[in-house]
Amino acid sequence: MARKQDQPPRGTKGSQPDGKHAGSGPEKGLPERVRCPICRKWTSYAGNPLRPFCSERCHTMDQANWAEGTYAIPTQDTPSSDEDQ
Repeated sequence: MARKQDQPPRGTKGSQPDGKHAGSGPEKGLPERVRCPICRKWTSYAGNPLRPFCSERCHTMDQANWAEGTYAIPTQDTPSSDEDQ
């Protein structure tokens, strides 16, 4: 039987669907495992220098998304044009 994609592998602790985390160890309160925001693979959180990403590749892809304008932080300001000045 296949496991659901939104659940961690059996026998591991991780983020729960309800948002609760089973963190322990040196960084108490942090989740032990999270999903990479790019490829959705489960990855360690504590001690991972690339967190929340699973690899340098996913980290670089995220940076490229920001640089290309794929991601944007909404503002309430309206863009000004040259005619408004």
